[in-house]
Amino acid sequence: MNGLLRRAMFEVPWWAVFVNPWFLPRRALWRAMQGASGLLRGRILDVGCGVQPYRPLLRMVDSVIGLEVDAEQDRGNKRADVFYDGIAMPFDAESFDGVICNQVLEHVFDPESFMGEIRRVLVADGKLVLSVPFFWPEHERPRDSQRYTSYGVRELLHRNGFEIIEQQKLVGGGSALLALVAEWLNANLRRLPLPIRLAARAFAIAPLSSLGAVIAVATRSDPELYLDNFVIARRRP
Repeated sequence: MNGLLRRAMFEVPWWAVFVNPWFLPRRALWRAMQGASGLLRGRILDVGCGVQPYRPLLRMVDSVIGLEVDAEQDRGNKRADVFYDGIAMPFDAESFDGVICNQVLEHVFDPESFMGEIRRVLVADGKLVLSVPFFWPEHERPRDSQRYTSYGVRELLHRNGFEIIEQQKLVGGGSALLALVAEWLNANLRRLPLPIRLAARAFAIAPLSSLGAVIAVATRSDPELYLDNFVIARRRP
């Protein structure tokens, strides 16, 4: 059951459209991570790892260390190997060949220090795979700090010693609008009993996600409205 739940929530096979209200953004991020995983080798740090959903994609690496902030809710709900104070990462300089950081930067109130720590623990020319929302409702409140445009995340990386290899905008145009409506519906269903929520996801949210998936095929590659930034960068020596 846990394996099926993880597939539905993060890998997002086609049938997950009936149970996963975040079908569009989660599917887009999974596919982007699939593409990026081939660039990662050696020892990898997963910053803000959550339940480490992308670990199955990292088949070419030697090891993966999951890092999370040492908070009671995180220790109870997240599958980290190491917990820390959220400021200084407890690793020596140049300890990792690659860093993954998915949907974490928006929760960081001091991004310069945070990016400096990522740079410190990466080897020269080490790879950083980063995703961060541009347009998404507040979440994990009050630990929600900011949103980033494609230009903002690029400038932040350049300022902190990274060179962009590839940058994508995930879930754009009409697909983004439908994903936001699906999220709004799901948020308003949370007070209902689980069977009713699941039925509503299947009959109300799934059609929105399905239409969004169809629209995505025709969405232009550089939309002004989109949900997430996805970046592959390398640490400059």
